[in-house]
Amino acid sequence: LKKTLALTVHFKQPDFGMKNYEILSRSTAFLLNVDPPYAPPPSNTDPSNSAAYDHLSDAQTLKDARARKRNYTCDPAGGPPNRTPSELGWLEFCPTKFRPRVHCVTSSHVVSPWMWSGYYPQDWIQNVTQEHCVYSLEVLNNNT
Repeated sequence: LKKTLALTVHFKQPDFGMKNYEILSRSTAFLLNVDPPYAPPPSNTDPSNSAAYDHLSDAQTLKDARARKRNYTCDPAGGPPNRTPSELGWLEFCPTKFRPRVHCVTSSHVVSPWMWSGYYPQDWIQNVTQEHCVYSLEVLNNNT
């Protein structure tokens, strides 16, 4: 999934007398898979081996998955087996049904400009908080 997104932050701060939302900032964004696609290497790469016992390896894989679920309260994050917990953070402990499929990646100084006073020295921006903002995403290149 390769898409380019436009993220727009609109804000309405009642203390400023605002009655409608106005654009605060804009940025491009992209989607990043949480569990990257991973195809394990084929277990039977030797053509001289018979495929008559492939069902045994499939059964063992299923047995291992069931044992993991008994001993591990949540489904571990997917991807290659050499991913370490330090690469996963909270996702390692987040059940699959609650884990997001993708992250939307963009610049934090655009999403929360009030946290970046070095970039935005205007005094009024310090009176804007996340409660005053709404966020929208627009797909820019939908046909690729």
